[in-house]
Amino acid sequence: MAVIWTQPRCCRETLSPTHSALNSPQGTWLRNPEIRTQLVEQFKCLEQQSESRLQLLQDLQEFFRRKAEIELEYSRSLEKLAERFSSKIRSSREHQFKKDQYLLSPVNCWYLVLHQTRRESRDHATLNDIFMNNVIVRLSQISEDVIRLFKKSKEIGLQMHEELLKVTNELYTKSENTVVPTAPPAPHQVIRCLH
Repeated sequence: MAVIWTQPRCCRETLSPTHSALNSPQGTWLRNPEIRTQLVEQFKCLEQQSESRLQLLQDLQEFFRRKAEIELEYSRSLEKLAERFSSKIRSSREHQFKKDQYLLSPVNCWYLVLHQTRRESRDHATLNDIFMNNVIVRLSQISEDVIRLFKKSKEIGLQMHEELLKVTNELYTKSENTVVPTAPPAPHQVIRCLH
């Protein structure tokens, strides 16, 4: 009977009682079902942890990708807004008297508001760039690291399980070949049996 070990898409395998890393020549794998169960459970736990981490990283990447799109849309909208009102002010009569800044303070306020809006637009464009070129790229690298560590952990785990089963098999073989001398019953036990 094969035990399917569902791993992340990157590395799928099938574990069975005949799997070379978990099967000794004398059949320790079959003689010790509790060891087999523990080993399979350990691999399932490792797999579940890796899958949950990968899913979390994928969700984070999607979140920042969408957030970057929103920041870019917002940046463009702010730039259009500032440009539209800048052109209105340039065409107005009050713009021509801008040299006298103390008399035309509402025009100066408009220029400050528009300047601030353009700065916000640039800031949101910068956030888009940071999310797309730094955060998402780094999350992708971390995902690759998780996959690489999963493969390495699995490889080391199989080696350790193979060594464990080899030692278990040796102990089992020695215990079968060792005759345990039976001690004669104690005198007080014999008396109890007679009563």
